[in-house]
Amino acid sequence: MFSVGRCKKGGHCELVHDDTLDTLLKKAQLTLEKEAQEREREREMHQKSLEQARDAARQTDFEEEKARAASQRATVEERVLARPQAAEHNGIPLEAADARELYLVRWDCRESVDLSQAVLSIEECQRVIQIADDWAEQHGGWTTKRHGAYPTTDIAVSDLEPQHRETIEGLVRERVIATHAVKRGFLPEHLWCRDLFIVRYEASKQAELRKHTDGSTLSFNVLLNPRSDFQGGGTYFTHLDDTICGSQGDVVVHDGNFEHAGAPISNGVRALLMGFLDTTDQEES
Repeated sequence: MFSVGRCKKGGHCELVHDDTLDTLLKKAQLTLEKEAQEREREREMHQKSLEQARDAARQTDFEEEKARAASQRATVEERVLARPQAAEHNGIPLEAADARELYLVRWDCRESVDLSQAVLSIEECQRVIQIADDWAEQHGGWTTKRHGAYPTTDIAVSDLEPQHRETIEGLVRERVIATHAVKRGFLPEHLWCRDLFIVRYEASKQAELRKHTDGSTLSFNVLLNPRSDFQGGGTYFTHLDDTICGSQGDVVVHDGNFEHAGAPISNGVRALLMGFLDTTDQEES
């Protein structure tokens, strides 16, 4: 055991036993930790306040856009369906631009989120996962920087071998676009896949994706692995204040301009086939 000197006023010094010094050091450490915790709480409160303000602004924009669509719907429907080129097929205009103009004012259609079961078989899901894993092994892993401000751990289908790319694109055309185009007021030929990719969420790495919009007319995701492989997950939709997650092979289709998030998983891995769909007139532009 040793002692150190501590000087008081008047120049007198006293010896401080090492266990007293340890106590002082511990108190100092506790004070620093409390101050750090308080700063972190203040930072979190500030961040929460900013998020609440952002959410309130987004909700205001959402309601204003909804009101505009309601006020314009009758006029737009009358104008578009009166055009000579707007010959209808079961109530759907033949031109992609006309169909998109109608879709944008049909808010009840836009704000719906569709969940369709078993659009891909278990074997097809497993095959897509295997294709992605093989590509990652051959190319040094999954990519993480393709989507700018909202990056996902993914592999672009366009980067796959031609036979694999054609297989996956064919499944999307036949099982997703062909079914869900008509539900949204489009013909299948009106829609093209602007981006198609396989996503991997992993609890120990990228477990979630914060709130965002895709900027697409429609977006979809197909769950590729069993729900038993992970806990949590699903797609959270701000306008519904609800999280939707299907089973393996199910597809969730929604408006790509409505805010949503990849809900966090607490363990395991969640694999998805995701796509952004736009109309062909947008592709040409």
